[in-house]
Order: sequence, then structure tokens, then C-alpha cells
Amino acid sequence: MSESAYASVLNNVKEKKELTSEDVARLDAVVRRVGFVESKNDPRALQGEGGPGRGEFQFEVSSGSGANKTAAARLKTFEKIYGPVKLSKADRKELESEDPDFSKISQDGQRAIVIADWVAKTPGDEVGELARGAIDPGDFWMDYHWAGAEEDRPAKRQQWDREMVDYRRLVGGQN
Repeated sequence: MSESAYASVLNNVKEKKELTSEDVARLDAVVRRVGFVESKNDPRALQGEGGPGRGEFQFEVSSGSGANKTAAARLKTFEKIYGPVKLSKADRKELESEDPDFSKISQDGQRAIVIADWVAKTPGDEVGELARGAIDPGDFWMDYHWAGAEEDRPAKRQQWDREMVDYRRLVGGQN
């Protein structure tokens, strides 16, 4: 069986950023936590009330922020530096559509793309620092994933903290 897209991204990031296996496990835990806050880890999630967010990480379609197209472009940037991401043909086809709907991309593909998006979006080695435990996951989510208004930041941080209480109760401490 071939390596999954997500595993290939994690391995490429591990190699390029000289991460340990523990660092990669920490990064994987952050991915799962962000997915929990955004959609309760539902890869088919549609934003409530018909909003533009789609998939586990709620990448917005063009009627919203257009983060879906931005993530697709960042994946290409990531691949130029880190190597190919082993997305399925179906995932690649959806990602290359005019207005990609992340709820139609596999969870494995979405998790690979979110890491690639973060790596290409951050100005320095923030993803490496996150993996090494030097950046708080909630702060990272607020600074590099969530894209709301500045005045909403305190409430969103409170949301993260509340969600993490539930996450730890449901999933366990380090997962």
C-alpha cells in the first residue's frame, strides 16, 4: 500500500524542517485539534446556515473568502519546495476545479492540504516551531488559520479554549 497524502506531507515537512518523530506527532495533534474546532473533524462538514466554509478545516468557497483557491495555490508552492503530495486523482480533480469544495476532498487530502497551506502561508518557520512545541496551538490557529476580524479575536480564543476542554474529554490529552 502506498503512503497517504497526509503521511507524505508530514514526512516531507519532517525531513525539510529536521523534526523529530515526537515533533511530527505534536503537529498531527494540532491538525486534529484545529479540525475539531472547525468541524468536529468532519471532512464533509458544510458551514451552518449555508455559509461558505467546507470540509474539516472550513476552507471557504468563492462566495466567502476564497480560501479554497488560496489553499490550492499554496499546495503548488509547497510541492515546488517539499516535493509532490500524493493526493488521489479525485482529490486533485476537485482541487483543480473552478471553485474547489473541500467537503468533496478526502479527509486524508484535506489534512495534507492544510499542512501545505500553513507551511506556504507562514513567513518563517512557524510550522516547525509549532511542531517543536514553541508556539501555542490556539495562537497558531488564530494567527494562521482562522481568518476573522480583529475585534472577534478574544471571543474566538475563548471558543478555542472551550473546544479544547471538550476535545480532551472526548479524545484524550495528547491526541
